[in-house]
Order: sequence, then C-alpha cells, then structure tokens
Amino acid sequence: MSPQIDFATSMAMKDRLNSGEKNDLLIMTEDGIQELVQLGLLTSPSPSFIQCGIGVAIAPNQPPVAIDTLTNFIQSLRDTPSITFTSKGVSGIYFAKVLNDLGLTQFITQKATILEGGLVATLLLNGKAAMAVQMISELRAVPLAQYLGPLPPEIQHWTRFSAGVCSVSTQPMLAKEFMVFLKSAVAQSIFYEAGLDGVNCLSGVN
Repeated sequence: MSPQIDFATSMAMKDRLNSGEKNDLLIMTEDGIQELVQLGLLTSPSPSFIQCGIGVAIAPNQPPVAIDTLTNFIQSLRDTPSITFTSKGVSGIYFAKVLNDLGLTQFITQKATILEGGLVATLLLNGKAAMAVQMISELRAVPLAQYLGPLPPEIQHWTRFSAGVCSVSTQPMLAKEFMVFLKSAVAQSIFYEAGLDGVNCLSGVN
C-alpha cells in the first residue's frame, strides 16, 4: 500500500483539519502539533525530530551577493530589484517581522511578490523574482535556484517539526510506526540532504 502524501503550509494544514479533512498522520511545526492535540484533532504527538532555519536564494545566473552578516544582508535586501516570500508560511510570517524590526517593510514590500505558500524559489526561474527568502529545505527543493545560505545568526529563526496521529485515522498503528521511522538514522540522513537538521530525541511515541 502506497501512502498518499500532500504538502501545505502549517496554517493551511490546520485549516484543513479544522474543516473535517481526514488523514492518518500529520507532520508540522511543533507548536502547531501541540495546538491540534489540545483541540482533540491529533493524538500521540512525537517529540520534535527535525528543525529547519530560514535561508536565501537568488536567480540561477545572478552573481552571488553577501548575506553572511546582518549589515551585508540588509544591503543585499536593498539592492535586489525584486524579492519573494510567503504570507502564511512560518518563514514568511517571521521574515515580515524581521523586516518590520529593521524598518524595511515598506521598502521591501513594494518590490515583493508575496505568495500564500508553495516553493517561492520557483519564481527565481521565470524572472518573477531575483531573491527568495524561505525555509532552507524549501529553497533547496528547487535545484536550479542558486541557494546562498542561511540568514545571519542575529536574525535566524529555527522551526522544529514533530508529528501526530490524526484522531480520525483509520491506520493509527501504521502511523505510529512511521513516526518511529522518522527518527531513525536512515530518515535523518534523508532530512539532512534536504536541508533539515536533526533534533536529538530519546523519548518515544506516546
């Protein structure tokens, strides 16, 4: 039996479960999992098993720009002719806060293409954006985009992910078995190649 897999932002997944959509297993942000457990929509939450930072990518043929320090990153933000990020994804919500803290919201949004979700780095390939800011794993999921690296340490934000069994699951035992696999060395190596870092978790699934 092959599993059916779907991808969406954390906010979109919460909305879908709240509307009555039926699934067996949900992987999302640690905070989101806990919220859905409290609402009774998920059971058996796992400890966090991966984490991901936010990174920057640019168009394939564009000369690399400096983002290694906060000063350099701000200058690169000012210099880029266009930029893209999400409005509902965790990275986009956080990046909007960063822009506000830096006093750059108005300057950046007037040259930004802001998507609700999805892989924003795809816009780098068709000329609709020159720079993309999103979770590292999502940027690296677009191989032709030129990944520059993570945000400077001063403004980096790490998001931890965990999993939970949907309360309406028809295969709860299989879902729990898969949650155990997610913490295995094999799974962790796959996550690492995709731009995700492992989180040491010693406790098992409840």
